[in-house]
Amino acid sequence: MQETIIEFQSVSKRYGNHHAVQDLDLQITKGEIFGLLGPNGAGKTTTMFMILGLIEPTQGQINVMGRSPYRSAIHVKREIGYLADTIGFYEQMSAKDNLSFIARLNQVPSQHLDRRVEDLLDLVGLSNVANKKAGTYSRGMKQRLGIAQALIKRPQILIMDEPTLGLDPRGVEELLNLVQQLNQQYGMTVIISSHQLDQVQKICDRVGIFVHGKLQAIGSIKELSEQLSLQLGHNCIIKWHKEATVDTEALDGLLRSRFASSQTSWEQNSLSITTTEYLTPQLVAWCSSQGLPIMQVQSNELTLQEIYGKYFENEKSRTKSTAV
Repeated sequence: MQETIIEFQSVSKRYGNHHAVQDLDLQITKGEIFGLLGPNGAGKTTTMFMILGLIEPTQGQINVMGRSPYRSAIHVKREIGYLADTIGFYEQMSAKDNLSFIARLNQVPSQHLDRRVEDLLDLVGLSNVANKKAGTYSRGMKQRLGIAQALIKRPQILIMDEPTLGLDPRGVEELLNLVQQLNQQYGMTVIISSHQLDQVQKICDRVGIFVHGKLQAIGSIKELSEQLSLQLGHNCIIKWHKEATVDTEALDGLLRSRFASSQTSWEQNSLSITTTEYLTPQLVAWCSSQGLPIMQVQSNELTLQEIYGKYFENEKSRTKSTAV
């Protein structure tokens, strides 16, 4: 059973009449990479700040590693590294001196300080430029130095706000690889807030989609795609070898009797099936059992961009109808 490391129970945060976060129930498990998605003002930053203990909820309970981030603020903050969307360093100081300074502020024992700084610079790929001034660093190098700074405490949780913002494609790839390395080698729980949906899709185990302060959906990309397929109609295309002789009329009748909710259409060497359920595994298994020599299967699993767009559209439509 997976261990819950962060839990929100009916959490809301209000500023006057404005609900930044509404009735949030959320569990993040130890060792996963979790993505917080949503437009500006959706509640992502407020959620992260509540985990960090920088904002107290108006109502509800938050537990981080079994503790309150407010009543046990020092303990919780020791276990969380945070990479802000805007990173600040002492630009006239070298990367090594910046990290050494942060290490002392975080009370890293002096006998371990130099080794820890060197190890972190090596981890983020900055050893060869460790003595260069931080002000001469590119955006990507500063992001990597920011990650090293966030890891100086050896935290169990790493929170990253728009970590790939302003990076070129190579810089994005390097940073995402580093995040996966931290997660896989050290079992670190990573929370990423981002607008770059294609990047989030590459590395996140699960995502939560926020719209107007509400968590509209949560799950893996596959799970969210399957849920939306139930609403939009799921399509599966099964193709077979040209040489095969297939009695499509007989198969069509069997399909309709076996999957009553499906709509089928036949073309040369292919079958297209639309259902109100996510049935691709069952359909493929059944067609195979009937002797259909399957060569290729195509399923309309949605991308994260499409999933995000659908939930955002649904919420806008719901808001308009409520207003009317």
